[in-house]
Amino acid sequence: MNKHDLIRKVASLTGEKIGTVELVLATINDVVRKNAAKKEETNLGFAKVKTAEKAARVARNPRTGVEAEVPARTAVKFTAHKSLKDAANGGAK
Repeated sequence: MNKHDLIRKVASLTGEKIGTVELVLATINDVVRKNAAKKEETNLGFAKVKTAEKAARVARNPRTGVEAEVPARTAVKFTAHKSLKDAANGGAK
């Protein structure tokens, strides 16, 4: 399901206009992005989005064996809650 399909499905299930659902989804996206920029966790109810610091390291090209410096960075982690994992494994519909 892509973003457009999700918007249409939520609109049909809730009776809201497509434009309203688009605005809500865009707002949720904006809040999650701003929280990630501030390194704050966001709990979405079915999953949580948080950041993790990755240290600088030396990597190696597997083909040539040449080493390269990989700078430190902040990664974004998406962790599904148990209810979503259960649904994916046939436990809930």
